[in-house]
Amino acid sequence: MAKEKNIKVIYISTFACYNPSNVYGKTKHEAEKSIKKLNNYVIIRPSLIVGLSPNAQNHNFFNDLLKASKEKQAVEADSSWEFEMSSLTHLSETIETIIERGDINRVTIPLVEHGKTSRYKIAKTILEEFDIEVKEINQNRIIPIPDFNESIYTELNLPRKSYDESIKQIIEELKDK
Repeated sequence: MAKEKNIKVIYISTFACYNPSNVYGKTKHEAEKSIKKLNNYVIIRPSLIVGLSPNAQNHNFFNDLLKASKEKQAVEADSSWEFEMSSLTHLSETIETIIERGDINRVTIPLVEHGKTSRYKIAKTILEEFDIEVKEINQNRIIPIPDFNESIYTELNLPRKSYDESIKQIIEELKDK
């Protein structure tokens, strides 16, 4: 239908497509191949997404932090895997820009906040604002950070966010919740 009517599809993929070694990465990679058959598409590849969403019930990393902040309970977080995170706000702003502009087409956009981090660092930075203990664990997760061309943000005039600015915004959102 999207191809017949030339409707733009914005597909939210994953950084796992850079090295599809598990079922999740492989299925997302195959889905991207299907999307690329369309005439009008944008693929967005976020890393680990952090931020408030309407769905605070699913078991995921950020919802666990949200629950800990509400219940004032200590958490454990892995420090072994370093990556560049994606904020839900940055993802939303990027989608809004793509829709408003209309001229961004047939491109794959890596979406990350500039600055290496880990689940431990994110948890510690956010939860220390609420006086909640974060215990560091090492799960020996070594997932390479993919190389990608960051100039795409400049070329497409897309919003760019730093790790620090996104974390600060997330903390403020949590305090308002």
